Amino acid sequence: MFKKWFHFEGEELYIDTLEGPIHTSIGSYIIWGNHGEFWPIKEEIFLNNYRIIPDYPIAENNFQDRIFEPR
Repeated sequence: MFKKWFHFEGEELYIDTLEGPIHTSIGSYIIWGNHGEFWPIKEEIFLNNYRIIPDYPIAENNFQDRIFEPR
C-alpha cells in the first residue's frame, strides 16, 4: 500500500493524491479519504475539524492507533 500512495523525493515525503503528488510536512496528519485515497492535513486544521473516538476497537495489524471523526 505504501508504494501505491506514498513516495520520497530525496528526504521529502509525497502523497500521490487524486489531484497529483502533494508534499507532506513534518507534523501533518495523513487522512484516509472516502474513496480509499490519502491526503495530508496540517495539524492545526486537523485538530479543529476532528475529534478522537474513545475506546474505538482497532483491528489487529492496523496502522492506525487512534480513530477520529469529524467534529
